[in-house]
Amino acid sequence: SHPGIARDEEARIGRDVTAMGAAADIPNRWPIAKTAARYLRDDLATSIKAYGAALPRQAFLPMLEAGIGLGMANLLLSTAVCLSEWECTGSIPKHQKPMPLLVDCSHGLNPKLRNASEDAMSECLARYEHLPVLMMLARVLDDRANYDPRLNRDLPPRQPDSSAWLNLLGGIYRGRHERAESILERLDEDCVRLADELKQADEAPEVVRALRNDQINPALRLAEALVELHGHKQQGAKLAMALDSSLMPNRPNGLAFKRRVSRSQAGTKKAVDLRSIVLSHALLDFLVHRHLGQDGGGNATRPLSLRRFLDILRDHYGFYVDREPPGMSIPQDLLHANKQWLERRLRDLGLLVGVNDAESMKQLRARFNVA
Repeated sequence: SHPGIARDEEARIGRDVTAMGAAADIPNRWPIAKTAARYLRDDLATSIKAYGAALPRQAFLPMLEAGIGLGMANLLLSTAVCLSEWECTGSIPKHQKPMPLLVDCSHGLNPKLRNASEDAMSECLARYEHLPVLMMLARVLDDRANYDPRLNRDLPPRQPDSSAWLNLLGGIYRGRHERAESILERLDEDCVRLADELKQADEAPEVVRALRNDQINPALRLAEALVELHGHKQQGAKLAMALDSSLMPNRPNGLAFKRRVSRSQAGTKKAVDLRSIVLSHALLDFLVHRHLGQDGGGNATRPLSLRRFLDILRDHYGFYVDREPPGMSIPQDLLHANKQWLERRLRDLGLLVGVNDAESMKQLRARFNVA
């Protein structure tokens, strides 16, 4: 069957991994989404140091769970953003940005905000679903570069920081490297050979046609074919599960809301799950207290205005509240209402104080006294 053919081809590509043996130590590798990884580490370290030993467990654990979910979701989505740019430019971005997401601060009570957030999340998931192909693309290029007789003697390190190695693979993929032509020609031969085997087995005709499409880079053709032949269960399902576990939809401390709707497709109705980004009470507590910059004694080292808090949400985590995410058109009155919803929730939680409507007078404060 075609899954067997795909496994045989991937086994050849991954023979260097197999040669390490099942008992090999897990290598020390840094995430390519370095910025998101740093935010995750700093957020948890600051929160645990300031509140871990001071707050009751019933108050601290929900905040910590929300913070871990946020950090992991940001790391996964930022990895997809980094690899997408790597595919386009051939280089891992130095100035990394998170995946842009519109937050529904009404928590589903405003249908227009909910729908806009679901649209942004649907676009995000479409980009994230391409991640298995990008990871397979890196693996295909890794195999050819690793066994190229002119390259394998002087290769950049793969660990702990794999950026230089991925930049080398990206240079080959985009045709900038001196060995790119030779390596891509061999990958084209791999595509032809795999297409012939599939045709002889009379399986996966669409994959056969894609493999023979010489208008597409052969490395990408082979990567897409391997992912398609393995099927969604073997590739995308695990990554989708990882993201869903991080988002924790419809959970008290999660950062997403999920609802099932019926959509018409090709004359038939199909049930689909739509997700929107929301800010639970525990997540708001975590974000505000972490970014107040409190020390171990509970003393704030710097003030935190509402305006600065909104900038942090956007720059660190890709959460847009009062501005449009890139590529989306949202009415300004809807964005203004979204900000008002956030202010109202912060006030209800005791996290926002302000003597008037002036933006400069709206300051966030700690809800817990840990002195």
